[in-house]
Amino acid sequence: TSTITMASFKKTLTRAYQKSSTKATPDIAYWKKLEFPVTVKEFTAIDYVDVSPVDPYYIAVTSGPKIDIYHRQATQVWRTITRFQRLAYGGKFKQDGQLLLAGSEDGQVKLFNYKQKQLLRLFKGHEGPTHRVDFIPNLPQIVTFSDDKTAIVWDMSDESRICTLSGHTDFIRAGMASPASENILLSGSYDHTVKLWDTRTASSVLTVDHGAPVESLVCFPSGGVFVSAGGCEVKVWDAIAGRLLSQLSQHHKTVTCLSFASDKKRLMSGSLDRHVKIYDVETYSLVHTIDYPAPVLCMAVAPGDSTLVVGMISSGSGLMSFQHRRNPDTTTDSLSSKEKAANIRSTLSEDLRIMPEDHVWRN
Repeated sequence: TSTITMASFKKTLTRAYQKSSTKATPDIAYWKKLEFPVTVKEFTAIDYVDVSPVDPYYIAVTSGPKIDIYHRQATQVWRTITRFQRLAYGGKFKQDGQLLLAGSEDGQVKLFNYKQKQLLRLFKGHEGPTHRVDFIPNLPQIVTFSDDKTAIVWDMSDESRICTLSGHTDFIRAGMASPASENILLSGSYDHTVKLWDTRTASSVLTVDHGAPVESLVCFPSGGVFVSAGGCEVKVWDAIAGRLLSQLSQHHKTVTCLSFASDKKRLMSGSLDRHVKIYDVETYSLVHTIDYPAPVLCMAVAPGDSTLVVGMISSGSGLMSFQHRRNPDTTTDSLSSKEKAANIRSTLSEDLRIMPEDHVWRN
């Protein structure tokens, strides 16, 4: 018989999680002003949500082989883009709100005039699914990120390839153009690294090791600091020196998405643990937690924190949660509210009735 000693056992690592304050802090009061969520069921998991930066702040929900464009105020589908033979990925609005870009399971990338449901451009060249896409600011260019381990910069005017960025050794599932420079791009890969690229030389200028497959990236407007999410961690990086500035360990399952809120003064992270965590970007302390009924896959916040949109997965199906911010002064401007409601109804061509329940479910 063999003798088992205490040294044979590996110690269980425990992690201390910061709890949201139970006191009535300004952050808690602020986020409690969100109305009860309207929850919409989808047949497939929600891949990505994006909010147009331009009023009326349409919401693009990418799920299955389609992208639904929601009217934000009415929480009603306004347009549906179905020009996909396979799964659609990462539907993203242009900075001026006029165009919509999306990747797909077959690797093709499509540019739409979503208001007319018109396909404007088709970009072919990736050899694997293209999960994330973005418009490059101030230039007629886009960038696409693929499971073929490359990112490609394209000319929007003629669908031509400008450059290919190679260097990752696994799927690229996160990526974006820098908001501060049309020459700098960021990509996050399942090889655990985040790379910054200079498109003028088509080369990587910085690589950092996140320590887990990278699921999501956001970058501050200055371009000097970016945030990566993957595994159970959220990490904040100096984009110049590649130095780790902060590590946020508030989730106990994979962190799937990141977003900014409150005019970039708050950072949000969503996770398969069914929580959205909100942090103060000055101290990176946890200021609030929002619970959800299913694992969180993606989220977006409308300007002014007017609407919080969260995509989830439940038993293989998708769930969308829409929460609108209550009007701080419901006793004034009632005529304006009626006029807005009338405009929404005329746009959607049908009325929308919401019952005062905790969750309003729609098939």
